[in-house]
Amino acid sequence: MRAALSEERAAVEAARQAGDADNAYLLIGQDAGLIHDLPPAKVLIERMLSEAEAILRDRLPALVR
Repeated sequence: MRAALSEERAAVEAARQAGDADNAYLLIGQDAGLIHDLPPAKVLIERMLSEAEAILRDRLPALVR
């Protein structure tokens, strides 16, 4: 991870400049505009689990070589 730190910083900065909220850091308050609904806790947890499973299934193999 440390070896790729400068590359990651550059990628995050490029994402920030492009307005890519999925891959850039957000300053305090900027994330409020990304909230589009207020689901019940059960739905929110199910959504988070589904997203985590998708990340592990789709992205993890490329990270572990």
